Amino acid sequence: MKLPQSPPDATQALQRLWKDASARERLLTTPVDDGRYLHWDELRRRKPPTGLDPAQWWSVLRFQRRLTRRELPFTDGEGRPFTHAAPPSFAEVLHVIDRRLADSLVDPDNAYARGLRAHQLVEVQREEAASSSILEGAATTLVIAKELLRSGRKPANRGERMVVNNFAALEFLRTELVQQPLTPQGVCALHARITQDTLEDPADCGRLRKPDDDVHVVDRTDGTVLYTPPPAAQLPKRLETLCAFTNGATLKEFVHPVVRAMLLHLALASDHPFVDGNGRTARALFYWAMLRQGYTLAEWFSISAIVRRARTQYARAFLYTQTDGSDATDFLRHHLRVLKNALAQIQPGFDDRVHEAASLAKEYGADLNPRQLAVLAHARKHAGATDTVLTHQHDHRIADQAARSDLTNLVAAGLLAVRSEGRTRLYASALGS
Repeated sequence: MKLPQSPPDATQALQRLWKDASARERLLTTPVDDGRYLHWDELRRRKPPTGLDPAQWWSVLRFQRRLTRRELPFTDGEGRPFTHAAPPSFAEVLHVIDRRLADSLVDPDNAYARGLRAHQLVEVQREEAASSSILEGAATTLVIAKELLRSGRKPANRGERMVVNNFAALEFLRTELVQQPLTPQGVCALHARITQDTLEDPADCGRLRKPDDDVHVVDRTDGTVLYTPPPAAQLPKRLETLCAFTNGATLKEFVHPVVRAMLLHLALASDHPFVDGNGRTARALFYWAMLRQGYTLAEWFSISAIVRRARTQYARAFLYTQTDGSDATDFLRHHLRVLKNALAQIQPGFDDRVHEAASLAKEYGADLNPRQLAVLAHARKHAGATDTVLTHQHDHRIADQAARSDLTNLVAAGLLAVRSEGRTRLYASALGS
């Protein structure tokens, strides 16, 4: 992608304004930011307020933003502290996120909702594992990646191995890593799971970059160097600092937990501490931070799925930070919008599945459990689709015996037909046959 234009030096433009008494008064009393917190690359294409040229407009904005921005306890590769501001729009979105993530998606009085919970969480985890891997170049499709995870077959290439690793890493994060504060060792352990059997040198799994590792962030289309991360010698200390910030140990004033999770994502990706797998690790750690802070509803949506559909905006949000003196506000603005969009989608999608299960139960028998109803719903949507005991286990995180019982009872009820293919028994819809 094309590098965004770096902002001009605002000092001279600001000095010219300051010498003019009327302009100085306007500078001190008139807001010229509409709350969108535009980067120079966007601002320069817009008409400035009356009496200001684009460079002067930028200088005024920089001055006003400096009054409200907050310095963070970690730096970029050039030693500049990361900063961020909190425009009024942030408070509104964070309030929506707080309220929404504090809700329970599953109605405890609805048996279908309770029963479909595990299946939905597995589906979202597959979506995140596949989308995050595809974002980083895994040569596969979303359909194939999900089928791979559902079937449990061995990955056939590096791209499929990335997907399987990412799914396992999310499970490790969800069940183990979230139980403890973040440490450099924990970050490395997560990275090792994400990159196992995918790197040229297996020793690089879970190991910070070495001084002789030549790592740059480049545009895959034309090889343009977009960003050069900090030297490897700084990484151990930088990772310690980032973990301390994430755990709240170095906070001198309140930083909203959701903002802190986003800043962890940004800083880890910016440091690029590993030879590969940095993006996947950063997005996984965002989930860790959300779950660790009690935002359990974060399990119900895939950040990477939304990012994958708008990857240019995602990359630009990083580059805006790098080209704006490490002001992270643009990245936070983008990430908050992604979160808000994700939250808007999960409830309607889950409600649709619950209503579908209730309809199927009414049609085929209320004694069917939610897992069996999910099998029938899948068969109805996908003509010719088959299930196995193993896929049913994976779909619902249940034991072998429970999976066999579910499918056998559906065959006995005349709702599924079974056939053998080698040693595997395949279950398909018998409705209408």
